[in-house]
Amino acid sequence: MSRIYWKASSIDNLTDARFFNALENAWIEFVFDVLEPRSVSIEQAKNIIEWLFEPNLLASFGMHQTPEEILFVLQESSIRYAAIPFEHELVNDEEFAPLAFIKLSHHELRAATELEHPPFAFVIKMQEEISESEQAQIEMLLKYSKVFLQIPSDAESIKNQTLHFSEIGIEIPTQPEKSPGWSAVDFYDHLIDVLES
Repeated sequence: MSRIYWKASSIDNLTDARFFNALENAWIEFVFDVLEPRSVSIEQAKNIIEWLFEPNLLASFGMHQTPEEILFVLQESSIRYAAIPFEHELVNDEEFAPLAFIKLSHHELRAATELEHPPFAFVIKMQEEISESEQAQIEMLLKYSKVFLQIPSDAESIKNQTLHFSEIGIEIPTQPEKSPGWSAVDFYDHLIDVLES
């Protein structure tokens, strides 16, 4: 059975943040790209973070955001790690690599294995099935970095894909809060139970 770690995407409410904060090996992602529908401000993120206990935090950015803007947000929000697109200029920055979660598609896997400075983690948008060549490339990435997979499928299908690896990360796409205190935590809980069983 695989050892699984988690990444909760697009956190914008305290209910979801506290749910994932209670899990072992879970990363809580805030989106700071204003072009994304669930982006948050630095102040909104800080208001949520202050209620969490020793969280693993991640700030997500878009291609249009400059290195200066990214570093400013990280400093002001007290978030250490940054998720950036594979094409971003910071991808090849040696000093930034230990802080980077690089977002890419499965088509970019081979290029990712050739990076001179491996990042802290990769976040890979996959298809339903992982091919043998993709599995081999992901295994290469896992030698130096954490790898989180985005798989558009049901829990059982995702579980079958995780069996390829001794250790792997799974991104859980969070959903907007219906009203204060009413979120999709039951859905997240069910997904995690199935994947860990």
